[in-house]
Order: sequence, then C-alpha cells, then structure tokens
Amino acid sequence: MTTRIITGDARTAMADIPDGSIQCCVTSPPYFGLRDYGTATWEGGDPACDHAKERRPRSERPDAHGFGTRAVLAAQDAGSGAYRSTCGKCGAVRVDTQIGLEPTMAEYIANLVAVFREVRRALRDDGTLWLNLGDSYVSSPRGNKPGDLSTSSLTNPERQDGVARGSTLNAGMGLKPKDLMMVPARVALALQDDGWWLRSKIVWHKPNPMPESVTDRPTNSYEEVFLLTKRARYYYDADAIAEPVAGQSVERNNDQHPRNGGSPHAAHGSSQGNGRIQTKATGRNARNVWTITTAPYAAAHFATFPPEIPRRCILAGTSERGQCPACGAPWTRVVERESNWQERKALGGTAGNVGASVTYQNGVHGGRVNHDLQGTSRFIGWSPSCACVDAGEPVPQTVLDPFSGAGTTGLVADRLGRHYIGIELNPEYVALSESRIRNDAPLFATEIPA
Repeated sequence: MTTRIITGDARTAMADIPDGSIQCCVTSPPYFGLRDYGTATWEGGDPACDHAKERRPRSERPDAHGFGTRAVLAAQDAGSGAYRSTCGKCGAVRVDTQIGLEPTMAEYIANLVAVFREVRRALRDDGTLWLNLGDSYVSSPRGNKPGDLSTSSLTNPERQDGVARGSTLNAGMGLKPKDLMMVPARVALALQDDGWWLRSKIVWHKPNPMPESVTDRPTNSYEEVFLLTKRARYYYDADAIAEPVAGQSVERNNDQHPRNGGSPHAAHGSSQGNGRIQTKATGRNARNVWTITTAPYAAAHFATFPPEIPRRCILAGTSERGQCPACGAPWTRVVERESNWQERKALGGTAGNVGASVTYQNGVHGGRVNHDLQGTSRFIGWSPSCACVDAGEPVPQTVLDPFSGAGTTGLVADRLGRHYIGIELNPEYVALSESRIRNDAPLFATEIPA
C-alpha cells in the first residue's frame, strides 16, 4: 500500500489531487476554539527575538488523559497576555492560518465549507465523506461581565482559565453564556446548503468520557459523525460493518416465520410480532449509535479519535476487493439470498413459495432498496461494478484525510489495504504520523506516484 502525507493548509494543499480520484474521506477537523496546534509564524520585527509572549499557557499542557484542555484565541486580541498578535518586544506580527481559532464561528464554518468543497471535487461521484466533530459551550471569560461572550471561552467542560478578552461571537447567532453552540449541526447544515447530501448522523457514544466539573447539566458522553455524499446514490458496503444479530431475535423470528407455522404478519412488523429482522451475509444493518471507548495516542499532546471510528468508515466507504484499474469503479460483494414469502410475492410467487434464492450485488449505489427484508444471505464473491473489458485485477482504493493530525486514519487505511493521502499543517505532526504508520504498520513504504 502507499501513503502520502502532504504538509500544508487543507484549503489549498488538495489542488494537486486529481478530480474524482478519492473513494472515501474520513476526517476530524480541529474543533472550534478548542486548542492551538502550534502552527503560528512571526513576520517582521527582530528575527533574533524569542517572542516570549508566544509561550504556551498552562491550559494547553497535556492532562492526565493525554489531551490538552484548550487553547486561547488571543491571536485576535493584543491584550490577552498569552498569545499576542504583535510581539511586545520587537513588534513582529503573529500570523496563523490554522482552522479552529477564527474570531467567529461563522468564519470557522465558512473555512470548513471551503475545505470540503475541495474534498467534493476530489471524491468520486459514488464516494463518501465521514466527518467527526465535537461541540462547545459559551462561557464568560474571567473578569468579564456575564454578557461578554468570548470565542475563546469554548470549553468542554465549561472552564474559564486562559481565555482571551474582547473577542465576541456573532451577535446574530443569539448565543448566550453557557449556551451549547451546536457547532456540528451548524456545519452539517452549511454543507447541505453547499450541495452535500447528509445521509446519516452517527452518535459516537463514549463509555469513558472526559470528566466534567458541572452540576447543572449531564456530562457530555458523545460526539457526532456525519455521513455525507456527493449524490443520492453512492457506494456503501453495508455487509462490511453489519452488526451481529442477537440469538434470541433469530430464534424468535424463525419461530414466527410462515415456513415454521407462524403468522405472516407476526414476522413482518405487525403488533402481534417482533418486527422485521435485518439479516445480511454477516448480520443486521449497522445502527447509528456506535459505542467506542476513547483511545488517546501517547505521543501526541492533542486528542486523537480512536482507530475503530475510521475502521468502520473505511470498511463501509471503500471496497475491500479494490477498484477497476481503468475507470476506478469499486468492486462489489455478490450475495446470494434465500428469499422469504414477502419477497417471493413481490417477485410473482406465493406466500408458501419460499425455497428459491436470488443473487445481487451489495454496495452498488447503496444496495437494494428492499435489502432489509427478512431472509438469509451468504457472501459468495466479488464482481466489478463497471463494464470495462479486460481491465485487469482490481487495485486498492484511496482514502483521504485533510486534517491528518497524528495519522490515525492513515494508519487504519494502511492496515486495511487502502492507499492513503493525508494533509497536515504542522510539520511536526507530519513527521509523527509518518513514524507512527511506519512503526505500527509495516506496509507503510512509499508515496503515491504523482
């Protein structure tokens, strides 16, 4: 497999990625106002000056969980003391283009929309985007009046240390102290407005959430993962992330099935029965609540999302078998399914005619419409979804992460046999992620050819 990590700004660094060359994008952008990732530079002034005011504040140092708590947004406030926009010694101007430290949430959302517009260009028409975002609260900076809202007071939990003074939120958003900002929802709606299809909101439930010193609301124990697509029909391998079906459900379903003397209505969702059981080649259709423990990476001072999240996204969004080397169309699973009485009836049979089977391809533009009907199925192989003749054996598909960070998505993509392209603004993180992938996954070898 090949891995390529580009050092640069996600808004511009994707320009060299060909149109329609990416099958799947899995990413977790910097959260709004959470922390400073150390990408600022100084222009003008004395090159020999140490710019002492750039010193990292205590609130940005790692805590016991391996995460930095948050950074301040004083790049927009010359009087904050920790990160001045102008060096107090030599007059050098601090320049920082990182996403997440914008003075307003509207600018943050606009920057993310611009990034994902480039992602959409690079994605195949049947590609998918999996976007993980966390939320924030508004609080009043220490020493300010309760009505003075600071963009730097976005914390989780609502702490007030190391905040910037004077930067205010967009008044038109109606945010007040202690408000939940609904950043993920606002970003998702903005992406919808920009042309994306929002196909699912997945709840990442954390059994081991960060503790919060609050007593007037529940502790936050989840984040959101959005599944977005370029069009209504796209590649999605449901069998790759299917969930096990509980044994009791299968037994109860079999007892109620018409072939075993049960009522036809009981097996298909009437008040007399238990509802329909989704049975794929490997289990039931995946639900939109994923219970996954957090997994901090010791070498990084910032939070990395657990490998299980990109693993599920990549399995569902890319073909395990690969893609056509000529046109790039993904190969799809061929599934043989024993039809049930309702499906046979739709095909012209009768309720008692349940012994036949049908064969179909799962994954082509989201699979069959009635894929959730009752029945049994088994995976029998792979097939190209295109009409290319003598194109040769399939080749691995490519996964993109425009906010590569510690390279978790790249590590998982490599282990799953996919190509990977990552983009990261901080050169130190690029080196860290390359080392991590190389050491943890021996397949890491060369860059994707230009």
